[in-house]
Amino acid sequence: MKLVLFDIDGTLLSSTGAGKTAIKNSIENVCGRGIQLRGVQFAGRTDPAIVRDLLLVNGFMDDEAENMLADCLKAYTASLMRHLTPSDVHVYPGVRDLVRSMAKDQEISLGLLTGNLQDTAYLKLHAAGLGSYFSFGAFGSDREHRNELPAVAAERAFQQTGLKFEANQMFIIGDTPADFECGRSHGAHCIGVSTGIFSHEQLASHEPDLLLTDFSEPSALFAYLAKSSNESTRARQVRSTI
Repeated sequence: MKLVLFDIDGTLLSSTGAGKTAIKNSIENVCGRGIQLRGVQFAGRTDPAIVRDLLLVNGFMDDEAENMLADCLKAYTASLMRHLTPSDVHVYPGVRDLVRSMAKDQEISLGLLTGNLQDTAYLKLHAAGLGSYFSFGAFGSDREHRNELPAVAAERAFQQTGLKFEANQMFIIGDTPADFECGRSHGAHCIGVSTGIFSHEQLASHEPDLLLTDFSEPSALFAYLAKSSNESTRARQVRSTI
């Protein structure tokens, strides 16, 4: 069995700026003044970390940011719920067929590992018509630090399937170097796709286990999953004989 965990933004889809606009407007409504987005990296990070840094770079002190964080995230969720429409969401090439195939594969447990809050993750996925394929995951609302999310995802997978996945049975798929760092922090396989803001060459320099241009031709991905699964099985067999 394999646990395959997808990032959302930049990997499965783009919300064409709707999420970033909602975050900005929500923070401004909570703090009562305009803010700037410059100086804060969005890609590959959790929403709580993004909002905290936006508050800090816009002049709020650490304790002020901490006190406003929950209200800003609540306002962001409410704003996205009101305003996000299917027309805001662009699904990347091959994604629909890929997740449909994986969802039918009896050897794959399909989940999410994303910096989105759980509610906003499913708002985007349902707007894209993808929500039904992902019954569990790990989210920015679980942990502010992304590298802590693989353990959460593994526990959620166990609750869902009754299976305990070892690190070498986990495959984390994302579009940023932060996704690779997150996977490696847990000993998982790291698969990159250059549909986000990072170029193919930039991602290649971080040496993911597999790097794809997009998912329009997923044969290399399925071949890697099968090869890695066979190697994991052989390794367990060797250990059991020692």
